[in-house]
Amino acid sequence: TAAMNCVSLDPDDPLAGWCPLNCEDCFELCSTGGITQGTPTTAGTCRVFKVTNRCGDGYDDDKPDWCSQHISYQHCASDPSKCRKTGMTNHFGYPAHFDLQDFH
Repeated sequence: TAAMNCVSLDPDDPLAGWCPLNCEDCFELCSTGGITQGTPTTAGTCRVFKVTNRCGDGYDDDKPDWCSQHISYQHCASDPSKCRKTGMTNHFGYPAHFDLQDFH
């Protein structure tokens, strides 16, 4: 399962608690090949995750963090110039973020 950043999960009410508008949606997520917490990943590994929660890390603190995006990934796709403005994406430049719960 996954938690999605607040503003992409519910663009009209990103502060809605627990799991608002787009809960239960499924997304195919593919690794980019970066390094996460010191561990290298392989690019192109894809899996499908269902959103069951929201990630608020940094959203309402007005500080850069994993989930501090202030416009949705859909808005970034439709208005790339706004997406390039400081603070619109998360600290790492991504318009969306998913916390993944994949421990078995």
